[in-house]
Amino acid sequence: MDKQEPIAWMVYTLDGTSVCVTDNPTDFTENHRALPLYTTPQPQEFVCSTDKEKLAQWMIQRGYATGHGDTVEDLLNELDWQIAENWTRGMVNGVHAEREACAKLVEILIPEQTEEGLIGHTIAKAIRARGEQ
Repeated sequence: MDKQEPIAWMVYTLDGTSVCVTDNPTDFTENHRALPLYTTPQPQEFVCSTDKEKLAQWMIQRGYATGHGDTVEDLLNELDWQIAENWTRGMVNGVHAEREACAKLVEILIPEQTEEGLIGHTIAKAIRARGEQ
């Protein structure tokens, strides 16, 4: 199979607080990791002799900890919880960012005042409160 050029990159912060997809991964800092995305799986070259070593090298290349994995199964268990944690953190942070963006937009677009206060501010407060439930 011929090696393809990436069609985009998934870029994430090393602390897991931000994930995005871009066509230009060079605008990011050393606090980010960019993973190439292809239309089909790409062949991987490993310099290890065992499946365990190959998997450990693959994990390290992608920023995952190998823990104390003595077997391939141990390494896969380490990888499983790390992937789940990263995606969960990314989803939660994405929902929070979207909620805050909506609240700010409402504050800008609805500036009218009532006896209770600014309508937009009241709605934005309710939007933000949903994230604290």
